Amino acid sequence: MNLFFISIWVYNFLMKRLLYIFLITYIVCLTGCTTLSVTDFYHPFIPEDEKYLFADSCFLQEGETPLVFFSNDLDKDINKLQSKLFFIQGVSRFNGPGYDSEELEAKIVELCITERAQCALYSQNYTNTLHNLYSSSYGIYSSSTKRYDYTIVLFCMLPYPVYASNPAGFMVASLSDNDRENFHRNTGVMVNVVFDESAAYYANVFKGDLITEINGKEIKTLDDYYSIIEEAALSGQVSLTLLRNNIPLEITYTL
Repeated sequence: MNLFFISIWVYNFLMKRLLYIFLITYIVCLTGCTTLSVTDFYHPFIPEDEKYLFADSCFLQEGETPLVFFSNDLDKDINKLQSKLFFIQGVSRFNGPGYDSEELEAKIVELCITERAQCALYSQNYTNTLHNLYSSSYGIYSSSTKRYDYTIVLFCMLPYPVYASNPAGFMVASLSDNDRENFHRNTGVMVNVVFDESAAYYANVFKGDLITEINGKEIKTLDDYYSIIEEAALSGQVSLTLLRNNIPLEITYTL
């Protein structure tokens, strides 16, 4: 009789252990073995009808290894690469558990090679922790998984036609809603990239400057800017009237 109860106890003990091992394995697979596929979330930024602008030399060449960098400040680092004549080729964004950095970077390299991107930036930002409970007749088991937002930005070189269309040494954009609110105006264009070692760079034009006039002609829209900057490029001299931190400035330099 005692032997019978001992056998039952051993059986129950072994079943609990097996169930525990099964649940732990399941949790690990659920939270840590998620297949990492950055390509599933990739979105190219170069429209099909604009690919002709990009020479083959703008892209990664066969046998080359792309450069991959982690970024703590994606906006700042993107602007640094753009100032060095890199162009945003595409972006992959997704949410997932904490992937191993070597595995993640290896996947990014694979994506770069597939898309022929010369380099990539990526960021990882904590979003939330998922808590899971698993119950059975043998007990209750729990797990927690930290999740992160991942952003991967791929770059090729800026094509010459785009560079040539910005002879002043910087690129501009229309005013955003935040720009209009901060500067209390609806007209002008915002400098968003200054090319390193350009004439504008040495004349101390900065990202965030709001241009209101070029060579005495008012800039209301992006179309105004491109029309007037072409005229200025022919003259070989640019005189910018701009706002920096809402303070008016005049900057003149030779192209």
